[in-house]
Amino acid sequence: MILFSLVIVATLAGPSQAGAPMPGQEPTDRELLEEVTAEAERLAEMLDRIRLQCADAGLDCRDAGVPAQPPEG
Repeated sequence: MILFSLVIVATLAGPSQAGAPMPGQEPTDRELLEEVTAEAERLAEMLDRIRLQCADAGLDCRDAGVPAQPPEG
């Protein structure tokens, strides 16, 4: 479920300017998938850091809307 949410967030964020296609040149499905996958991995790492910071502070990360455990798969 979180991976699905991350894909939606990455999709809504749009392509990065560094990897933006030239005018008239649309990215391929594979390029889009690679970009979305990279963004999902970046966001998953960010959630892991939030979980660690919450644990270090003695807080329950679910209070911040972050699941206690990463999703399977």
